[in-house]
Amino acid sequence: MEKKVKYPSQQNKSRPADLTIEFNLDKILEAKGLNMRQVAKLAGLSYVPVYKIAKNEQTHCALLTLQKLSDALEIPIGEFFRRKENPSPDL
Repeated sequence: MEKKVKYPSQQNKSRPADLTIEFNLDKILEAKGLNMRQVAKLAGLSYVPVYKIAKNEQTHCALLTLQKLSDALEIPIGEFFRRKENPSPDL
């Protein structure tokens, strides 16, 4: 008998995802001694998306935006992400 695979879209919506990622830009800027306006200018971006990424107010981000930030800060794209601790005891 075949076992049916449940994809994330088919799983119970009330259960939090097993892995939540959040942007790490605020910590990177602090370590590099830069502010959001400075990095926005270096990356050729407007301030608003940089602010939203740094404050984790943006739930998605274009890869091109991350690439511009990565180039401006001279770091790999993967450095922008950190695993968000989930307080749920189920995980």
